[in-house]
Amino acid sequence: MAICAGGAAQRYRQLVENQIVPRLGGKALQKLTRLDIEGWHTTLRADSLAPRTIGHAHRVLSKALSDAERDNIIVRNVCKLHKAPKVAEREMVIVRDVGGLIGKLAGERLYVPAILSLTAGMRLGEILALTDRRVDLDGKTVDVCAALEETKAHGIRVKTPKSKAGRRKLTLPDIAIKA
Repeated sequence: MAICAGGAAQRYRQLVENQIVPRLGGKALQKLTRLDIEGWHTTLRADSLAPRTIGHAHRVLSKALSDAERDNIIVRNVCKLHKAPKVAEREMVIVRDVGGLIGKLAGERLYVPAILSLTAGMRLGEILALTDRRVDLDGKTVDVCAALEETKAHGIRVKTPKSKAGRRKLTLPDIAIKA
């Protein structure tokens, strides 16, 4: 598999160690069947794993098997024969009364991060990586160009966004400027 950035590699390792190896690690890759994958999914569901987690584990295994197939270690990738479980789409409502939440947070330590999250759509890691050079109160903007991340391998560090879309200039509303 390709080498991934900090948090992703750590998550893939967890999926391999906790969901893949304990249940499929005793079987030779060449002998894995569609029924083995189906049984694996059933076992993971019986262990109360969320469909999204099962899907992530399935994709990690599928990628590893695709690499093995490309390198002629196995004849076929059985994960292609049995798809990961579907994750039901659902609308997520995090805060129903934004004004009420803002009122409750007024004067609290988390007020400014909450305001930036609610009004600018910034993620926690992006807020924690902000520096005063990136905030223009007169121009009512903030430049998002970094995020704080914690991994076992590197501890807490500042990282740059993976894509151009992650680097952006946001316009701040008056409530954020005041905060």
